[in-house]
Amino acid sequence: MIAKIFLLSLMGAAASLDRITIQSMITRPIVTAPFIGFLLGDLYIGLLAGTLMELFWMDHLPIGTYLPPNDFLVAFLVTVVAVLSRPHLFLQSPQQLVFFVTLLFLPCGYLGQKIDELLVKNNERLLERALAAAEEGNLRSLSFSHLSALAYYFLFYGATIFFLLSVGIIVVISMFPLLPPYVLKSLEMMGFLLPLVGVAATLRTINLKGTVLLFSVSFLILSTLWEWFRA
Repeated sequence: MIAKIFLLSLMGAAASLDRITIQSMITRPIVTAPFIGFLLGDLYIGLLAGTLMELFWMDHLPIGTYLPPNDFLVAFLVTVVAVLSRPHLFLQSPQQLVFFVTLLFLPCGYLGQKIDELLVKNNERLLERALAAAEEGNLRSLSFSHLSALAYYFLFYGATIFFLLSVGIIVVISMFPLLPPYVLKSLEMMGFLLPLVGVAATLRTINLKGTVLLFSVSFLILSTLWEWFRA
């Protein structure tokens, strides 16, 4: 288990670099979570977690200097912890587990936001060093400053993901079987409430004529596919 968590932490840290380098959108929850779920052998949990996280923070966009909550971090943690914890629990449906893990890790989106702010401040220091090296013509120091920014990001997020995965799996395996029936029933009801909150957040971002209809049709198609996968 520890070896698997370590490898997944390295994978998560490497993927998180896309947020600051290539920005190919592979760190969007709707991409990350299903892919990780597929790799771990549970595509349904990945689809469920990715859809929830994508809807939940759809209206938080990295525009200008604003750093949004780290939805990638939450989607990655929820998917991995839910999939790795599931074999240790007696479940008829993984939905309650996914919603429980989601509530557990939602604050990590804002933790990731704070981490991003600290790393941006560190990048400003490295930028000053790189500019000084460029003025001196010191290409080695310039390259080192550039690569240091990536190294800091990779190491910081690798350590963070490893710690949160380790603690999260222990907490979920220990606490979930102790939940009373009424809490489990509430988690089941969240299957209807959380998507509605996400849809409301998404509709706030729609300003173009005709896109509401397009969104509604797309949501209906995805919901149908969701139920088909679940069945």
